[in-house]
Amino acid sequence: MKKNGFTLAEVLITLGIIGVVAALVMPALVNNYRKQALKTGLKKAYSQLSEAAARYQADNGEPLSVDGFFKNGVAEEINALINDFVQSYYKDTVYCKYSFSYISGNGCINATNGFVKDHKRYLDKTRTSTLNTFSNTGQWVLADGSFLMAHLVAQPSGFNYNYEFIMSVDVNGAKPPNTWGKDTFVFQLINGRFVPFGAVGTMYGLPSSPDGIITDATAADADEKYCNANATASKDMALSGQTCTYKALFDENFWRQMKL
Repeated sequence: MKKNGFTLAEVLITLGIIGVVAALVMPALVNNYRKQALKTGLKKAYSQLSEAAARYQADNGEPLSVDGFFKNGVAEEINALINDFVQSYYKDTVYCKYSFSYISGNGCINATNGFVKDHKRYLDKTRTSTLNTFSNTGQWVLADGSFLMAHLVAQPSGFNYNYEFIMSVDVNGAKPPNTWGKDTFVFQLINGRFVPFGAVGTMYGLPSSPDGIITDATAADADEKYCNANATASKDMALSGQTCTYKALFDENFWRQMKL
């Protein structure tokens, strides 16, 4: 008569099989969880920016605009005015100041270079990116630990400059991957609302010498240059991740193919 139960050998074999299956499945589960957390963080950041702009308009009777940050035309007061905007519409923020005046402590990091010193490009071949220029007009630590960064971009236009206001968010703060287009995303103020970079109407290219404004005709070019993990040209690499925000919000395939 066969005895009930399992032998020690059978138990060990079963545990071994379970261990192998877990080793194969767990990395994918962890990776998917991380992606979902980043995607949720991005949607929250977008919602917060949208709400802040809407509340500003409700409080002031006019849309938020670049001109609103120039009090009596005095550009020197811009940093203080941007901080007033952030402090008014975000709770429990820590102001880390701005380029050449960054502070440390209270969640602020690296007093010399700010939050984005070591942020990688989406291409992920170096740890430097000219997108760092999108963070030097003001930086804040938000209540959930995410980083908010502001920049007023001066775009050449003949003998004058057209100014654009950019807000970027590192949705999980100091935690990795600290990469533009993966956990750090860019928005542009257009007609009183924050529009994700990569959408039609947003700029692309270097702030000092942009390729232009994204249109239906140039959207593919912007995507190829600045949200392409396989780009090879040095210019494309330097800005890699710039236009990923729109795809990260509205294209599910973007997250499926992403490598963290």
